[in-house]
Amino acid sequence: MKILTNRNLKSALIAVLLAFFTAFCSCGSSDNGNTPENPTEEYPETVYSVVVCNNDEGVGAHAAIFADYLKKMTGRTYSVLAESALPQKIADDSNLFYLGKSLQTNEIVGDGKEKYSVKSDGKNVYINGNSSRAIIYGIYSFLRYAGCEYYSADCESVPKVNDLKLDELDITETPDISIRHYLSWDTCYDHADGEFTTKSLMNSAYGFLGKENGGTVTLGYLGADTHNARYYVGEEYWGSEYCPANPGAVGGYVPCLTNGIEYNTDKRSTLSLVTANMKKLVAANTETEYFTFEQEDGHDGAYCTCSNCVAAADKYGRSGVLVRFCNALIEKLRSDAELNGRNFKIVTFAYEYTKEPPKGGVTVDKDLCIWYADYSDMRYSLTDERQIESYKNNLSGWLDITKGKNDGSLMIWLYDTSYNNYLSYFGTSMSAIDKTVDEITESGAEMLLVLGAYDADNIWQSKMRSFIWSKKSVDKTLRAADLRDEFIDNYFGVAAGEYIKKYCDAYDRYYADNPNYYPVRHGNEYLHDISATEHVESLGFVNDAIAAINTDKTLKNTVKNRYLKRLYGVKASSYCSILYYFDSYFTVATDKQKITLFGSADITKAAAKENFTAEFRTLCKNAGITRCREGTDSNNNVDDFIANNVGKKF
Repeated sequence: MKILTNRNLKSALIAVLLAFFTAFCSCGSSDNGNTPENPTEEYPETVYSVVVCNNDEGVGAHAAIFADYLKKMTGRTYSVLAESALPQKIADDSNLFYLGKSLQTNEIVGDGKEKYSVKSDGKNVYINGNSSRAIIYGIYSFLRYAGCEYYSADCESVPKVNDLKLDELDITETPDISIRHYLSWDTCYDHADGEFTTKSLMNSAYGFLGKENGGTVTLGYLGADTHNARYYVGEEYWGSEYCPANPGAVGGYVPCLTNGIEYNTDKRSTLSLVTANMKKLVAANTETEYFTFEQEDGHDGAYCTCSNCVAAADKYGRSGVLVRFCNALIEKLRSDAELNGRNFKIVTFAYEYTKEPPKGGVTVDKDLCIWYADYSDMRYSLTDERQIESYKNNLSGWLDITKGKNDGSLMIWLYDTSYNNYLSYFGTSMSAIDKTVDEITESGAEMLLVLGAYDADNIWQSKMRSFIWSKKSVDKTLRAADLRDEFIDNYFGVAAGEYIKKYCDAYDRYYADNPNYYPVRHGNEYLHDISATEHVESLGFVNDAIAAINTDKTLKNTVKNRYLKRLYGVKASSYCSILYYFDSYFTVATDKQKITLFGSADITKAAAKENFTAEFRTLCKNAGITRCREGTDSNNNVDDFIANNVGKKF
């Protein structure tokens, strides 16, 4: 985040808030109270107002939300007015928040796509930006520095303030990473609350943000948001006719990417079909900058095996076949008179069979974006000496042929959970997150997507890491470890926080030097390397956290129950890990450990497994957990998960 100011923003806004506040975590509810101790009647509702300067749906919607937060903070009503309808008396006598380009200010200029500013003349505050979304980000940045924070869709912190006195401010900021996604149920996906996505300053194409939330950085596509190459050819060519050069050479709907490149084209060539359909898509979406043409999912069998494709792959590599096709596609579209010089970019994957950079002198067109989506070890940064060697080598190769081509020629896709197992603790090093964001910004990469537990709700780790990654993507100077601790204290309650931090630290320590720890790619083998002693230690921390909340007399029952629900999710994480290798743990556990885990030293294995499984099912129910892994409801729900995995060895 680039900050252009004559003072530190945090310090400046602390000066704004006289009679400073005591923060509380509302966690999606107002039952903790949000009214100052001494609200007075001497402030009529017209004294403080929010003024909308632009006729913009998104700014207008969030102006009302902004006014509501100001009321929560101060206990006073803030009216929302259009600048064109602002009465002169209010303009003269009131303290006003101007949103957008006011008649009294200059418009934001500069190359930052989401640059916003917060300025004050000692009386009024002016929040402006170079887009609707940027203005909205300015609103939430002001609220953040005033003490508000948004941890998840069901947890936020709002301060109490007795009065606002607006000191002089002069701040301009731009997010450090231009296009930012954390794909989780809460943040950026089709089930996400767009308002929370916006509060997180995420602008993901997968957030499906409407104009009411400032819009999104849209990735245009046909048929599917990823793995969509087949749709550009058309269903009529799926199957045996998909490769006109060699009908039947490949099954299903995998396109032949040398048809129109390596041999003479005809009206049914892949290149001509894709060009025609991509042209329609580009022409119909005039405000979209990026359009995806992405290979089908999978490795072997996910590419054409006709003789032309095999020969081209031998010469250029599988990625070279894809890149040459995309280069030709871009050239045809760029020279099409009907598109009239339209500026746009094509996005394609470096993934699975295309993750290795091309060979044979293949270059990347200036308008082609390579989205590198390989499986890294999240304990280490992207270029750390301990990082998987193939990952580092492939990343380096793609950097060599994209850097300097065009801003955004390289995009990064990371995987931040075990897709076989959403519940067991997933080790993502906080220091590695810090270094990774630094490496991404230094590389010139324009887009970062981090894929978490996108199709399962109430996965506490995904919520936590979504908060960390979203904050780091906007301001790389923040420390991931501090963000983790802040989230834990607010999401689980301060009384429980110290124990949950110990819980996370313990599992991070168990996994730190584990050579089998690679859950994204290799399933759950890593769980076998954790001892019964280590699980007992971790469960002890969770139980201490639960006890701390239960005995905290300062908490209202509604707040206490909310914290307990979340802590049951943490406990379910440990139970899930134990269940995978239950038979082994039961065999090696000492009598003391058995008493801790199963309530008795002499319990039979069958009885212990039955009791432990039943408690795991109850924990999931109480935590609101219904999905345990990636996939459809038929294979990812809790009961099927138990039936297929308890006591199994992977």
